[in-house]
Amino acid sequence: MPELFIALDAKIEWSQMTNPFGSGKAASQKVKPKPADVAEKLRQALTGMRAS
Repeated sequence: MPELFIALDAKIEWSQMTNPFGSGKAASQKVKPKPADVAEKLRQALTGMRAS
């Protein structure tokens, strides 16, 4: 699972850096989500269940 999270983070970062329509600097100043939040969203997406 850690490899999956690293790959997803890299994909998002790469898409923000190479986006011809947006500003890369504004996107990089965003606050990164906590790893627990990302893990919970991924778990919800994979299981099809929502948190109570």
